[in-house]
Amino acid sequence: MIHSLCGGNLTTHEGHTFAKVLPDPPFGDRPCFYLADGFSLAQGDRVEIPYGKSGSPVAATVLRVDENVSDETSPVPFGRARSVLRKL
Repeated sequence: MIHSLCGGNLTTHEGHTFAKVLPDPPFGDRPCFYLADGFSLAQGDRVEIPYGKSGSPVAATVLRVDENVSDETSPVPFGRARSVLRKL
């Protein structure tokens, strides 16, 4: 609280939804986390995500969904988190 009184900025504590997904082969060697705000997802759902540096759309399977995640406790740095493109 003192930090905000000294002119600093506090981060928001609003809840976000993150999905842990496994991209389809040949990309599916390791799971990744994606911001999934605005989507109603469950384990086993199929989604399209931006993958790699180019951000090419790739199909993926949802492994886990974490809801009500704050900016401070997100599984990836919140400012660099990529979002799910669409539900398939």
